[in-house]
Amino acid sequence: MNSMQNGIPDCYFSGDKGDLWAEMKYISTVPKRDTTLIYPDLSELQKKWLNNRYDEGRNTCVILGSPIGCYVFTDKTWTNGITRNHLVTPRLEVIEWILHQTKLNYKTCAE
Repeated sequence: MNSMQNGIPDCYFSGDKGDLWAEMKYISTVPKRDTTLIYPDLSELQKKWLNNRYDEGRNTCVILGSPIGCYVFTDKTWTNGITRNHLVTPRLEVIEWILHQTKLNYKTCAE
């Protein structure tokens, strides 16, 4: 892996409304207890890159997927833990959220 690219998010979306840098994470096993905190598994370089871009005013997020649903961390909340009760957003709603953030045209994305 090129060390110059370490920390850069997985996805970049650009549309009429603006851009979005998104780091995608997935957990295959969800804790059984409702009180167990879940954190996206970000490297220190990823946290630094996301935090620096956010501080510059850029649109950044971490999208955490799981077998029971998704959660979108925004506004530097990726350092905060969530519980399994937060993993309720369906994947389609996450896609719609991305389209809304950037004003991307879904047809354009599919091409």
